[in-house]
Amino acid sequence: MAQTKKKIRHDHGARKKEMKEHYDAIIVGTGAAGLYCALNLPEKMKILLITKQEADQSDSFLAQGGICMLRGEDDYENYFEDTMRAGHYENDKRAVDLMIRSSNDIIRDLLRYHVDFARDGLGNLAFTREGAHSQPRILFHEDITGKEITSKLLMQVKKRKNVQIH
Repeated sequence: MAQTKKKIRHDHGARKKEMKEHYDAIIVGTGAAGLYCALNLPEKMKILLITKQEADQSDSFLAQGGICMLRGEDDYENYFEDTMRAGHYENDKRAVDLMIRSSNDIIRDLLRYHVDFARDGLGNLAFTREGAHSQPRILFHEDITGKEITSKLLMQVKKRKNVQIH
């Protein structure tokens, strides 16, 4: 159980008394990772999200590029190699595997939270190629993908009665 201290005024402001508030989880940051984490914790937990600025001013919110997604098992080896090469082969192979293998579940969650990725003429997700990727596996929203993802996650977090943002 995490705990924070909050100063409150007592006796008409004559004295200050410390009051302890208890949280089941404290998440530092309101970027995509922090918001996604809060949404994936059980709703019975009392959660505190801490932000250094306004909740919609994270680095994630300002990100322009897209988000990668495994496009099938036949894409796995290339995706893995592209990621390792981009990290100068210093990446933790287990972490890269986990990132790639979980990408489809994360994209499904983002779509469920109404993130509006670009679509082709048939209504299918549109993929592009960026950076070190040898194949088109990047989902995007115009040139403001970070804003699209983060704003939709923040909207969902704000609906949760068990989450406070400070």
